[in-house]
Amino acid sequence: MFCNLKQLAGIAAVIALAFAPVAKGAGYVTLAPNSLDTVSLADLVLGNIDGVIVGDKIFDAFNYSATNNMPAADKVNVLGITDGDGNLGIRFQGAFQDLPDVGTQISSDAGITFEVTISPDYVNQGWIITDAHLFGSGVGTDGAGSFIAVDESFTGNDPVTVETMTVYDSRLNQGGIQLEDWAFFEPGYTKLRVQKDIIARASENAILPARMTIIDQTFSQTQVPEPAAFGLLGLGLCSMATRRRRGQ
Repeated sequence: MFCNLKQLAGIAAVIALAFAPVAKGAGYVTLAPNSLDTVSLADLVLGNIDGVIVGDKIFDAFNYSATNNMPAADKVNVLGITDGDGNLGIRFQGAFQDLPDVGTQISSDAGITFEVTISPDYVNQGWIITDAHLFGSGVGTDGAGSFIAVDESFTGNDPVTVETMTVYDSRLNQGGIQLEDWAFFEPGYTKLRVQKDIIARASENAILPARMTIIDQTFSQTQVPEPAAFGLLGLGLCSMATRRRRGQ
């Protein structure tokens, strides 16, 4: 079969569209939990990608800021994860660190904000986010006075919650380490605004940076029965009570 020039031009146009680069604001990217799928935090912040989907949860509205030795947004990867309890979430992977300073001690700081939303299908089934989990790994501090910490809060939500979380590795004073924390929400959320502040300082006598290379964030959820279900449950209990009274 032979093609005329007009047909060839049409075929060329179709091929060009098929291999065209993805436009800015290219929608949401699905990240399979605990896989090698990854996106750059910079693409999420700049809007090149609208957000990521991990299982039944949608993560978007990302913002990021960094000072001193903290990584730029394009040096931070975002991955989908499932924790040991089966809770879904995201991982931030990058060199969150502070290098030793001689003389004036200058800390390094980074801030991450985002929103997590339960997908509409699960919201319609009555699912709400009831707790959050924070994990830090790839952590190290060296030298008295060195530390790295991640402080997390949930401001800007309705209803208001005062829950906070912190993970850290510190050689300040007596020192200490806590690499896991969690928060519980009452009554729960279908959408939750999350803020992280990552601060690190390596002391002057340290030979290694104060660092944390992996920050994991997962969320648990609970299914709340619809009012109709409560009504049916109440009728069932009443019926059982009536039968019991009749049997006495």
